[in-house]
Amino acid sequence: MKTRYATFTTILLLLFNYCFGQDGKNSFAFEDGVRKEIENTSSAFYYANLINKINKEPDKITREEIKYLYYGQIYKKGTGLGFLDDPEGNEFRKAVSKNKCDKVLKLGYFVLHKNPVELTTLFPVNSCREKNDEPDSLFLVLRTKMVMEVILETGDGKTRETAIKIANIEDDLVLKGILGFKGGKETLESTGGRTYSVWTNGDKKIYFEDCWNYKYR
Repeated sequence: MKTRYATFTTILLLLFNYCFGQDGKNSFAFEDGVRKEIENTSSAFYYANLINKINKEPDKITREEIKYLYYGQIYKKGTGLGFLDDPEGNEFRKAVSKNKCDKVLKLGYFVLHKNPVELTTLFPVNSCREKNDEPDSLFLVLRTKMVMEVILETGDGKTRETAIKIANIEDDLVLKGILGFKGGKETLESTGGRTYSVWTNGDKKIYFEDCWNYKYR
């Protein structure tokens, strides 16, 4: 997505800088732990119940629940390619590219009802909501803040071993900009059964671990 979200992005930069620089979680235990909880009907983090809670009581969702919602995407139906999984995705993108906020909001809220923590939807929806002076009745700014926090806690992105774990293939496009990594060229690397999106710009490099692949292990 090429659209800028200046006001919202500035707020996020102030909120999230403290998160960037955590130690990486570099074993399959992380994803396996998530899967164990979100597929267990007796767990407090059972995926279907979390979806129901965030849609009905968005003000009561916790950061720990957001973590299981975000990484639980890995194992839900679909490929991890959000723009392919979601039939409304193409129309949503067209609305974003043309800055048609009324349509962005209409389609965006529909997408978020199904996947409440999709970053590439949260950003333009928040931007258009602010532009239209629409109240944040779903607590989307807080939700986005928590999503970003749980992602950035997985690694600092400076090395493959401390790569930032993403649950959707498009999320690196959002995250690298938020972290001040402008432009660059993307390459894919695979090692030890793990896949990485690596962005390089001059002597700067940032690593993202594409966790959505692990549903196929």
